[in-house]
Amino acid sequence: MKHLSLFSRLLAVGFFALMLAVGCAPINSTFETASTVPKGRGEFRGNFSYYRYTEKYQGNRESGTANTNLGIGIGMGLVKNVDLKLRYELLVLPKDTRDELGGNGHFLSLAPKVSFGQEQIAALKLPIGAYFSDFEDAQWVFSPQLLVTPVRKPNFDFTMTGKMDFWLGGDVDEGTQTVGFTIGAGLGKNVAQSAFRPEIGFLFNPGESGVYLTVGVGYTALFGGKKADK
Repeated sequence: MKHLSLFSRLLAVGFFALMLAVGCAPINSTFETASTVPKGRGEFRGNFSYYRYTEKYQGNRESGTANTNLGIGIGMGLVKNVDLKLRYELLVLPKDTRDELGGNGHFLSLAPKVSFGQEQIAALKLPIGAYFSDFEDAQWVFSPQLLVTPVRKPNFDFTMTGKMDFWLGGDVDEGTQTVGFTIGAGLGKNVAQSAFRPEIGFLFNPGESGVYLTVGVGYTALFGGKKADK
């Protein structure tokens, strides 16, 4: 039904019940490996990502743009195998959705991360984040993530990530969770220091037929301290 906007169609099928609450596809990208930032050093990250939805509506398969994200982040190594990262994303919505919601969205999170195993092959990350159009109307979310980096070479790495969103109050129904998976690579002369990070993934709500598909690219670079620090 083309006379209905994307926003209206998603509400009609109850797509995640999240378009009503946060007006966008939840963040699913990571643009990182299981490694933590070395103690005494910092990390900068910039990223671009595109989110597209696909959903059955009145017997037909519907799809379209959910949002396009521009993000920055900064991290610091606290102790060996532990870091802390701050992340901000501007969620640029399609015009019809933006008009109905009164503007674009924003996302802010703080995430401690602990790596495990030989050569930091796996990590647990525990972000607490908020989606908002202003600070008086925030939707909070807790999103534990498991990252595994089975391939790590000087000029290439490969990482798989799984996560679950636990929505904390606000407009999202109690007990709603979203589940996401991504695969990404690091490309560069020395990916342990700086890398371009292409990534793809998908996000869904168990019990719903809709899926958010994600594709993006990030850039990460360490700064400060000494390169030999671990």
